[in-house]
Amino acid sequence: MPKKSSIDMNEVKRLIEVERLSTYGVADRLGCNQSHVVRLIAKFNKEHPNAPINKRDKSEAQKNFISRTGSHQRDGTLHSDESKDKISDTMRDVYDGPQGDEIREKIAQQRHDEWAALNETQRANVLQNLKQSSRAKAQAGEGSNFENYLADMLKSQGMKVEVRTKAYTPGQKFHVDIALPMEKIIIEVDGPTHWSPIYGDDELIKVRAKDKSKDDILNMSGWNVLRVQDTSGSTTRARFARVFDQIEVIKNYKGKTTTHYVKP
Repeated sequence: MPKKSSIDMNEVKRLIEVERLSTYGVADRLGCNQSHVVRLIAKFNKEHPNAPINKRDKSEAQKNFISRTGSHQRDGTLHSDESKDKISDTMRDVYDGPQGDEIREKIAQQRHDEWAALNETQRANVLQNLKQSSRAKAQAGEGSNFENYLADMLKSQGMKVEVRTKAYTPGQKFHVDIALPMEKIIIEVDGPTHWSPIYGDDELIKVRAKDKSKDDILNMSGWNVLRVQDTSGSTTRARFARVFDQIEVIKNYKGKTTTHYVKP
């Protein structure tokens, strides 16, 4: 890997803003790790707030990929149910093993670095868009891909499932993501903003305080809460199996109602 001092940040800026390369493309061109490029950009932007390096957004990256390859990044071979099971079992073994926490920490660090690379105006815009998106989804009764997949899979197991409902909250004052009324379990699917300081420590403190208040109210009302960390939104059987296993643990749990956690 090139030494930090040997990388010309003007060249990095040119590659990103002129050639429109991703941070992965820049890393390949310079012969270093992508995370190293992200850290360099974050440092550069902090030192040059009036002339930051503006990375391309996900939409542009997708369009560029399609124009180069003629296919979508998610296009690929269709797998049989048996093949999907084998892939999911393999993924589950990895996430249950010693590499699991390392993988999750790496994802969180990448998002933290991306946030650190933004200036104050960009951060404010991201937070505003995030809040607007959350409100719009709540009003439309929509959830994340993994949340919807999880609800469907639980239904397929014969469970009574209610999604994005206020019915079981005191005074019907707030929504829960998934309610299992027969098991007295509330499932909250938490994206990275709930457990990682990707939008700053202050924002994380606010979110955690709100989550704890919500959990305390539900616990006092006789519900066990299962908070599921959603690191990617991907819908795999391995991820569902980890949640389902934890639900079985909670069903046999004899202690005081509390909050449980799972990292699928």
